[in-house]
Parts: sequence; structure tokens; C-alpha cells
Amino acid sequence: MRNRIMILFFLTTLLCGCGQDYKEVLEINDNITTTEESGYDSKIESDHDFVVQLEKGYDLPLDEDEAMDLQIRMDSLFAIIGTSLSAYYSNTKCETSMPDKEKSAIIDQLSEQGYIVKSDDIYSNLENWKAFESFLLRAQKGKSGEAVLYEVDEYGAITEKIYKSMEGELYVLSARFCFNTDGQYAKNYVAKTRIKTWRYTETGWFGYELCVPEYPEVSEVMNGSVLLRVKPVSEENRAALEICFGLILQGQQYSLYELE
Repeated sequence: MRNRIMILFFLTTLLCGCGQDYKEVLEINDNITTTEESGYDSKIESDHDFVVQLEKGYDLPLDEDEAMDLQIRMDSLFAIIGTSLSAYYSNTKCETSMPDKEKSAIIDQLSEQGYIVKSDDIYSNLENWKAFESFLLRAQKGKSGEAVLYEVDEYGAITEKIYKSMEGELYVLSARFCFNTDGQYAKNYVAKTRIKTWRYTETGWFGYELCVPEYPEVSEVMNGSVLLRVKPVSEENRAALEICFGLILQGQQYSLYELE
């Protein structure tokens, strides 16, 4: 019962505002004299839009290094599991469901190679979790660094989440890839987002609130809350979690949380 109360209390703490303003210093060349010759107006407009987007915290642009690193990592990952995956894909939309046995085999392959990986099941354990926890503990102290987490969904598609700690801010770059019968992987989406607020508990819960579009940009409230179990869960506690989350869903609070 104590565990259930703590989890419910923790979930409610995620519903809070950003509390932090992102500021970017722009350097403008003082030698610019005319707008026609220098394109000054267009530069200012472009810089302004960039800063506005940074302040919003979502749909952030990837820099060259991030795009290149993403490609390199996925090439390495699919070199390991590509053969296993190709048998279960019918096309790049990942419409073929993967049996649990094969899905677990994929996770085991990545885990053995040192990847931080989990299933998309809410109650699944995070393999190589100590490496991820180490990143979070350093981030709590304001230290820069990154950790890459991989999630295998029911269709065998891979979602890569790159968590970056930079100057007291936490970001997550998410990219989803699937594999086709031609032996190639396809990218479904890429999104870089700033994390407004986050917390890692002693009991092993990592909860955070993503920056998302707000009114008046959107007419409906968007869910930006994520809860991830880092430390392994015993079978006894897993049963308690299933009951706890079931009560949350029955209470119509599911729209406020994205549980992982």
C-alpha cells in the first residue's frame, strides 16, 4: 500500500509548469550597414524565430553532429539485430506484429552488447539500468553528459531516446526506426524536445514533463508527462504496480500521463 501511495503522489508532482526560461545570446555583426547588401532583416527574423522555438522547447532543430551520430548509432544497432528483424517485417510501416519470444531475443541481443534497452511494456525492466541511473545521478548534480535508451515495441520497431544534460538543462532526442524485407531500416520520425522539469527518485522512478504546444497554439491540453521505471521491479511489486496503474486509468487520469 505504501508503494502505491508513493507512486500516486509522485505522479501528481509532474503536473507543473516549466519554471525555467531558455535564453540564447545572439551575436550580430556591428559592421552591417545596409539591409539590402547584408540581408540583415532576414537574419534577424530567422534568429528571432530560432530563439522563440528554443523558448517553446519543442520541435527543436538537430545540429549536424546530432544527425550524424544518430545515423552512425542506428547503423551499428541494425548491424547487430538486422537479420533477426528482417523476418518479421512486411514493409517500412512496421505492420507485422512480432511474437514475444522473438522480441525478447532482440532485447537480449542488444543487452549483451551493452545497450540500455527495454520493451514497450509498461512493467518491463530496463536492461543495463545502472548505466542510465549513473547518467541521471550526474545530471542531478548539473553535470553534462548523455545516455541512449532503446525501446523495442510490439512490431519490432526501435525507438531511440537520447537524453542530454547540458548546462543544467535536460533534452531528449527521440527517433523511431523500423526494418523492411529489403534489408533496410526506415526512419519514421525524429523529434528533439526540452524537458521542463524532471525527478529521479531513490526508489528508481524517472519522471519528467516535456515541453509541448500550449494554448492558444492548440485548443486541447497536450500530454507531456513521462514516467519510466529504471530499477528492476520484483514480481511482487510488479503486481502492485498493475493494480495501482489500473486505479489511475479508472480514475480517468490516463490523459495526463504517458507511462513507460
